[in-house]
Amino acid sequence: MNINPTEYEKVECTKQTLRGVFWNKFLRFIEKNSIGYLAKKTVELLLGGLIGAMLVKPDIVINFISEVVKTHDFAVPKIAAGILIIFSRKLFYRIPGKIRKFRKKLINQTGEANKLIDGVPVPELADYLVRNKNFRREGVNGARETFGLNMKKFNVLAGKLEKAGILLRGENNMRILAPRWSRQALIDFLAQEKIDSGWFRVFKIGDPTVKIRLDRQEINSNIS
Repeated sequence: MNINPTEYEKVECTKQTLRGVFWNKFLRFIEKNSIGYLAKKTVELLLGGLIGAMLVKPDIVINFISEVVKTHDFAVPKIAAGILIIFSRKLFYRIPGKIRKFRKKLINQTGEANKLIDGVPVPELADYLVRNKNFRREGVNGARETFGLNMKKFNVLAGKLEKAGILLRGENNMRILAPRWSRQALIDFLAQEKIDSGWFRVFKIGDPTVKIRLDRQEINSNIS
């Protein structure tokens, strides 16, 4: 096809304009994003191309990777490991702290699971109270049958829970769970040892990450 000079110049001008637009967009993309983000996207692009190539020619790609890895006494893996350590150094610094937090959480959970209040496991009692919203003596899901309590043990446990503000008197004088208690708050409270100032209660105010503690005298004054 014959193209006269005028049309040719128009085509070249259009090509240059498109190249300039794409180049400017590329530069703006680099300016807006951090080096870590760009490196991540580059790795994703390379991995995508590698996976696509393996789907088409798996044998050739595997042999190529093997040769690259073995080149210069495994230089490429060593360099990649060094780059990974540099860009992920904050993560490596946080690993010991995360391990300590995990161990502490595991120890606390194990301790809570082994805690008993009048012979009743603390997590089971908390689950029962949150699920039923009451502490019924007999009947469907009655506490005596659920936990194997005799009348005396039931009365002692119910009295402790009521005195601590966990249970309130509701309709027909039934013992019901105070609405401010969550399962974790019950476990935190029931798993604690008694101290000289009395039992402590942990509960949430507004933000679920915020907790305060009140001694028994303050709790009773607030309830009354």
